[in-house]
Amino acid sequence: LIELNLMRQCGLTPMDAIKTATSNAAIICGMGDKIGTIMPGKLADILIVDENPLEDVYALEKIHMVIKDGVKVTGEWLCNLNNW
Repeated sequence: LIELNLMRQCGLTPMDAIKTATSNAAIICGMGDKIGTIMPGKLADILIVDENPLEDVYALEKIHMVIKDGVKVTGEWLCNLNNW
C-alpha cells in the first residue's frame, strides 16, 4: 500500500498505480499468462473493499472480503490481514 501511495505522489492515477502493482508486475516477472489479471485459467486472489480504491488507494486497507483460489476467506485469517 505504501508503494501505491508513492506511485500516486509521483503522478500516477489510482488505476495506473493498481495496474503497476498487479498486471504490469506480473508481465515484468514473466508470469503475465498465469497471474496479474482476473481471467479464466489464471490464479487470482480478489480483495473486496468497502470503498472505491480509484478515489483513494487507502481504501485497499479496508478489506471486506477475500476470495482466495475461488473460496471466500473468513475468520481469523481475514482479521489478521486487516491488522497489518
